[in-house]
Amino acid sequence: RAAPQLSDVTSTSVRLNVTAPTLTAQCRQQTSSLATSSVTVAQSLVGTATAQRVFVSTSYSILASGLNPATTYEFTVQNLSNTFGSTAVTNAMPLTVTTNDAAPSAPVDVRVSAAGPDVMDVNWSVPLTPNGNITGYRVVATATLNTVEATSDGLTTQLTLSSLMPATLYSVTVFARTSAGQGGGSAAQTVTTLQAPSPLAVQTPGPGAAAVNCTTGLVDVTCTAVQFICDSRPNCTDVSCAMNSRITATLDSSTGLFRATGLEGLVNYRISAQYSYPGYIFTTNATQLFAASSTVPDAPRDFALGLVGSGNNEFTWNAPQCRRGTGTISYAIIITLVDGRTVNESVVTNPDTIGSSQFRDSIPQNIDYRTAVLVAVNSMGRSQPSASQDVPLAATGDDSV
Repeated sequence: RAAPQLSDVTSTSVRLNVTAPTLTAQCRQQTSSLATSSVTVAQSLVGTATAQRVFVSTSYSILASGLNPATTYEFTVQNLSNTFGSTAVTNAMPLTVTTNDAAPSAPVDVRVSAAGPDVMDVNWSVPLTPNGNITGYRVVATATLNTVEATSDGLTTQLTLSSLMPATLYSVTVFARTSAGQGGGSAAQTVTTLQAPSPLAVQTPGPGAAAVNCTTGLVDVTCTAVQFICDSRPNCTDVSCAMNSRITATLDSSTGLFRATGLEGLVNYRISAQYSYPGYIFTTNATQLFAASSTVPDAPRDFALGLVGSGNNEFTWNAPQCRRGTGTISYAIIITLVDGRTVNESVVTNPDTIGSSQFRDSIPQNIDYRTAVLVAVNSMGRSQPSASQDVPLAATGDDSV
């Protein structure tokens, strides 16, 4: 006898076809239809004794049902019988078949704990009935206004969920999956995330400076770092911020304040603070805005000068990239002697701070001038000077300069 032939496999059943026996010519003339055909199933489970089941059919196609998913079975034809009698088949070749995976049962022993205002830790144990190889897990945390989920592989039974809302009650469910799909969810567990610190209190002690009080008032929670992140530059020719343009404040131990200096005038900053919770570092999402106070303007750009007629010099420049303050910007042209003394300063008021500006001035002849520079002026003071320019030689009356 040959082994039964496999024709269909599911997670709970196997269909086998039994080969009809070879009979003599006389028997073939007198044979009737098959009355019974029995198949012995030897089920091997790790750690348990072998169990046997017998399936009986009145045809050569036998459906073995009620099997367990993802389980290996051994099938052997035991006997055939018809109206003329039975045929024992004790030497049939066995057929080994593994049923398909099915969706697993739910994970068990789910444990949740809040680690910070925006995170929680979730732990669980594998399903009692995996129904195959566990290929992954899905964790879902649901609140009234927020749902967060994450996945892991089949070997991981712990996840940290982030992007949660502070001081919010969440219901957490864990699902397992096999190649057959996701199973049912675990019993829901609830947890409330920790309270977040209050918004930062920001002071402006002077131009380009800020002082931050990030005392939390929460038990075992300490503010450890504060950063100012450029958000927009509304009074600049280029309003965008450079990538990762940020200033880190330093802790003033005498006052407990975090102090930042070098802030750009009238630039909008987002403030990010870092807090130490027990076993977790919480960083705010930098939504709190702070507008820095006015400072002196940037230096004028593209300063140049040339000779126009006898003793007249034409000065040209472009406005500072950032004004850093409100109101009209004026400009001061400073001309310096060879020995460094300032001998000529002309002030130009030009409310149009965008684009080129021109100013003509008569420079006395036969004096050893050296260079000229330009500064921009607003209500906070003077900018750094532009790059210096040599005064044209013809204007000095001395070719040796």
